Amino acid sequence: MISLQHLCVTAVSLATLITCPGPVAAQAAPTTRTTTATATKPTTMSLRLQVFHKRMAEIDADLAALPADTTGTVVMLGDSITEGFRAKELAGWRVMNQGINSDAIRISNGEAGGVASRIDRVKAARPAHIFLLIGINDFGGGKPVDTAEAHYRDVVKALREAAPDATLHLQTIMPTGGRYARLNVSVNDMNKRIVQIAKENNLDLIDLHAVMADEKNELKAEWTPEGLHLKAPAYAAWEKVVVDRLE
Repeated sequence: MISLQHLCVTAVSLATLITCPGPVAAQAAPTTRTTTATATKPTTMSLRLQVFHKRMAEIDADLAALPADTTGTVVMLGDSITEGFRAKELAGWRVMNQGINSDAIRISNGEAGGVASRIDRVKAARPAHIFLLIGINDFGGGKPVDTAEAHYRDVVKALREAAPDATLHLQTIMPTGGRYARLNVSVNDMNKRIVQIAKENNLDLIDLHAVMADEKNELKAEWTPEGLHLKAPAYAAWEKVVVDRLE
């Protein structure tokens, strides 16, 4: 799913008029023939890849700037919701934000992207804590929950192998609202599975869904601009939960 906050896609059609004189008969007016060339419209996928590669370059720059004597960081790992988490330091820990707009648990069509494809960046951050929040874009793209669970389990396994000394915090997927509320059926199903994965692997579980949900089990309207992304009060509530785990 491409974030409406971050992307505005404008399709532009270009028309080129080519005039070719035809044969001229006696007392006949010259004839013309025109052809129209239309520019290729950027696809949703190509725009997603542009965003992905730009953000990966930023993450790599953050890693390159990490002091050599750094022995532990807090990695926030996820999609655009995580990317919007602005804290640079929490409870004395340096925060490495590795959220990427429109990212998913895993991209299965051969295109670049997916948290599963960038575990090496998490390892390079020398994490002491990893906070994982991912999955909503998988459901926005129509991925079945069974497939999302399998991909999620693979990511958890890879993170534990890449950073065995880090504390991995699994966060339930936040509810949605408005026109995105249709995704909540999959979200609720997946969250039950995330709870089970945390139990099976003896991992910390943070129920962000409960923090963000209103009485209808949707994302609090006052905390979101459009039912998916977060406003400052929601980030403040999330930050408090993270700090509680770090202290």
